[in-house]
Amino acid sequence: MAGNAGSGRHVFTLHQTQMVGIANPIRRTPGLGRKAQARPHSMPYELQSGLQTVFTQPAPLYVPTLALIVYASQVGGTVLLRHPIQDYASGFELGSGSNCTLNDLRELARAAGQSDVQFTQASTLACGPDTLAWWLPPGLRTLRFEPAYQGTKTLAGLNGTPLPHPGLVFVASPGTLKVFAVRGSERPHAETPLCHAPYWNLFAGGVICRGTARYPQTVTPQDQGVWEDAFFTSSFTHPSRTHKDTHWGGSYEELLNKAAADGAFPENVLMDAGLSLTGALR
Repeated sequence: MAGNAGSGRHVFTLHQTQMVGIANPIRRTPGLGRKAQARPHSMPYELQSGLQTVFTQPAPLYVPTLALIVYASQVGGTVLLRHPIQDYASGFELGSGSNCTLNDLRELARAAGQSDVQFTQASTLACGPDTLAWWLPPGLRTLRFEPAYQGTKTLAGLNGTPLPHPGLVFVASPGTLKVFAVRGSERPHAETPLCHAPYWNLFAGGVICRGTARYPQTVTPQDQGVWEDAFFTSSFTHPSRTHKDTHWGGSYEELLNKAAADGAFPENVLMDAGLSLTGALR
């Protein structure tokens, strides 16, 4: 195992130790599997660091002090617990588990070489290691239609025309983008009700049919504009949802023409999606 340290190369040598038992292990429910038993394990390891640099201090020994373990249930749930590692003369022992703290997660991020601090934009609603949510206020944007059906071919006549859009909430994760609509022009909060976004090529849950869209490789607040462009410049071909997603009774083209004539998207046609921003992030 190797990594960089200063101006030289940081080389680790593994020294295997014995874990002599588990103190206060998670108990299994009778009948759901064999009973957990304390027994020797071949983990964790000590890491001996050899610094091939101009530094003169002795190579440090890395000793395990804490284990973060994910416990999975047979019904699909998971729990992350922290276990202190006790150093005894006979070897290392895994201590009893407890809930992880925010500081534990920060230390994990630092150990992985990731910063736990990010600069956000005024429109950023939430951000995490692989999830980003932000708000786009109501405004004008162009769309590109490539209708798949003969009866909707005339929608292509709106290509390049700035059209009014409602306020939107985007939720991005690697390879996936969701979009929802919100009523009003105020910044959404955690419990703001979300609506179905009035666009084609959206599946249930607000997930966009990616098609030819090119998503960014990263998910940071600085990427928000790139994700938005990937959405608005994609080709809208047909409605993907099988259920009614607006309170509009006419055609989609008529809805967009009304929005253009009114100078604003008619919010009364927006239909509740049945979840809040908090729900969309789960």
